[in-house]
Amino acid sequence: MGKVIATGIYFGHRITVEAIFEDGMIVILVDEMEVPHIQEHFDELVKVQPAMGGTYFPDENSLLAAYNVLQNTFFDTLEEISVEGDIGEIPYEEDKIY
Repeated sequence: MGKVIATGIYFGHRITVEAIFEDGMIVILVDEMEVPHIQEHFDELVKVQPAMGGTYFPDENSLLAAYNVLQNTFFDTLEEISVEGDIGEIPYEEDKIY
């Protein structure tokens, strides 16, 4: 299983977030620590995540969803985002719109 690592400005503070899949759910570590109120905020953002590629909404309990949220809505300003391992991909089939 993979993980997503992102650094950016979050409510005026520069933080690094690591999203991992653990015990059947997405867990985020903020500067290598669990921070419950930030996890709750992240979980709420996952529920209202934007579409990827204009039409695809990843499963809420996936690292692809974590990537989507960290890239698009979590940070005030995203500085860097990277992926280690497999986090899934947007499905693609010729002549099909998701």
